[in-house]
Amino acid sequence: MSQLRPTPLPAAAAFALGLLVVVLGVVITARAYQGHRRNESRPMLYLAVGMLLITVVPSLAEMVVVPFVARYFAATAPAIEYTLVASRASEAAGILVLLYSLRARE
Repeated sequence: MSQLRPTPLPAAAAFALGLLVVVLGVVITARAYQGHRRNESRPMLYLAVGMLLITVVPSLAEMVVVPFVARYFAATAPAIEYTLVASRASEAAGILVLLYSLRARE
């Protein structure tokens, strides 16, 4: 009977997709911020902040902070859980900021 060995492919794919999310989030955030600067539009600023909180912050937390905590603070597994909770809180805050950007007046 052969044993199943974990392959690095899913981890590499997850990392590549996370990196794609960060890059696209930065591009969208930069474009929204440029729109804010060009038109002095507060809703565009809120859109930029919301996209940053939804895409970049959680992805970086999962790609950088979680492995760092797991490697150097392995005894404190709750730290990883707190990082994931902070990641979800960032997403929720980002959605609220996006919602506000849709309602904000110039």
